Amino acid sequence: MRQIRVIFLSLLLASGLVLAVSYFEETTTELPGAILAKERKNEPQNTEVIQGFPEAIEGVWQYTNIDGSVQTLTLFGNQLTVHTEETGRVYYDNIVTHIQKDSTLLASPSKEQTYSFSWDINEFIRRYGEGNLSANPQAFVLSYNQDSDQLSASSTIQYQRNKGAEKTWRIMQKLKETLPMNDLQLAKIDQDVLLDLWDASQQKNLDGVELTNYLYKGIQAQYPELDLISLNDLEAYQLLVSDLMKASDLSFVEINEAGAKEIFTRYQALSDEANDHPELNVIETLLAEIKEWRETYQRVKFNQENEEVVITE
Repeated sequence: MRQIRVIFLSLLLASGLVLAVSYFEETTTELPGAILAKERKNEPQNTEVIQGFPEAIEGVWQYTNIDGSVQTLTLFGNQLTVHTEETGRVYYDNIVTHIQKDSTLLASPSKEQTYSFSWDINEFIRRYGEGNLSANPQAFVLSYNQDSDQLSASSTIQYQRNKGAEKTWRIMQKLKETLPMNDLQLAKIDQDVLLDLWDASQQKNLDGVELTNYLYKGIQAQYPELDLISLNDLEAYQLLVSDLMKASDLSFVEINEAGAKEIFTRYQALSDEANDHPELNVIETLLAEIKEWRETYQRVKFNQENEEVVITE
């Protein structure tokens, strides 16, 4: 079985997480495989470590190789995805960013910043199996130039923002963070449909609630099979979610993973039941069921993501 190629850089394995410990010198890249780097003996003391990605580099980045092959990086939250036609889309989870301050590697430290991105080995094995992990798993190493808004793996391997794909991606993030929709539902929406709705909303100068409601109504009209909660019930549902968030450590996005329509329908049924059984704690009961629904959702999403990877003998 062909191994899914992973990043090659000298690292330390600790608690199942690949942790960058190197001070990087020359870098080269072999697409669609690895960003390579040599190791220096000691990591500099002025290295900042954060969970996830710096906001400035979040988004969708693309590099076209000399043979025409394209590698796309999506950096968001604590997950990095690498997509090529050869391998499909490969997910790297629980990203930790190591930020090198005043790196001597940079030609212009005031304009560029070097990052290394470590990722969770255990989660990678859970996704793809231990046989698809290279013998020496490594971290991604990239430099970001703020003036040119460009990510670089070397002087010749430079990623540009894919503005069209990033626009769609940012619209989807906005919808997910403000409306009762989850990733599985959003994945079923054609990008052209979403962009047309967005462009129409901008022509109408919509913003805030008017904007999100316009997009939501348009999606409902074109995708009835998504079985979204009705616009009339939206305000009541958002009040319910507020109560659920107060009674738990779940976020708006996490609650919606269980399915807004299912949650609201079940809430109405439990509320009716509580009229005859005052001892019934509606919110507590609903949260227990949401936990089970989220587990099902996460299994389905996980399996769908893993099916995007091309494995050949």
